[in-house]
Amino acid sequence: MSFEQVTQIGKGAYGVVYKAKLSGTSTFVALKQIKIKKEEGLPCTSLREISILKHVHHPNIISLESVFHTKKHITLVFEYCDSDLLRFMKNKNNELSLAEVKSFSYQLLDAVRYIHSKSIIHRDIKPQNILISSNGNCLKLCDFGLTCLLNVPHQKLSLEVVTQWYRAPEIILMDHRYGLESDLWSVGCLIYEILTGNPLFPCKDNKEHIQRIFGLIGSPNFFSDWHCYWPEALKLEGYPKNVERRSGRGVRSLLLGYNADVIDLIEGLLVLDPKKRLTAKEALEHYFFDDFRGIIHE
Repeated sequence: MSFEQVTQIGKGAYGVVYKAKLSGTSTFVALKQIKIKKEEGLPCTSLREISILKHVHHPNIISLESVFHTKKHITLVFEYCDSDLLRFMKNKNNELSLAEVKSFSYQLLDAVRYIHSKSIIHRDIKPQNILISSNGNCLKLCDFGLTCLLNVPHQKLSLEVVTQWYRAPEIILMDHRYGLESDLWSVGCLIYEILTGNPLFPCKDNKEHIQRIFGLIGSPNFFSDWHCYWPEALKLEGYPKNVERRSGRGVRSLLLGYNADVIDLIEGLLVLDPKKRLTAKEALEHYFFDDFRGIIHE
């Protein structure tokens, strides 16, 4: 496999990303080149990403086309997308139409439904890990370096996952046995951001983050509100001391004038108790998508 017109388009902790054209074709690809360290070898995140992406195939998940290596580097060859969601929104002045919000939300939820059906948690759903095709119609979930396969009952999982603003409350409160539901909290935050152009919980650390969540949704010890009542949270290691029992302002208070159906969907995803949160399958069946479901399946 040979390439031409190779241009660097990104750089991260583990390597460099290039845009390149397959020689003799008009097809562009993205090359993720990762350095193999003498002592440590290949980063575990890269091994995890390769392992997962070789076994997942879905129109809304980035396709890993090939993998090759030299003594110093391993290169992952991906299908190429022009933009990530963050840049796409910025280019549109953070003003997406309701049809675009609906389309992107549905595609993301379908990708999440697919990986969850294989017991895979993504653990880093955020705008930068969602790519958009050149025509602006197709969404692709990418960056599977933090994914986890839930193949052991009551598996104890790392808490060093998910970019802060999109982290679920069960992870913030140090529940090592969180599950697929944590991805749906991230999706709820993301749909809010696609809709409004603003992140829902910008914060600097877990302490500020949980205060913002409790202030908006309500405290887990407030038993008269279904959205926030979560008695199991009080036993978690990271649960703050002396939490005031209160109802929150509600996500609805931030979305005055927005479509009522999408507000209801977001509220169903941003429920404190993971067991009460909408699953990806349930979210796809939400009435917000009733007029869209037929179009996408035509």
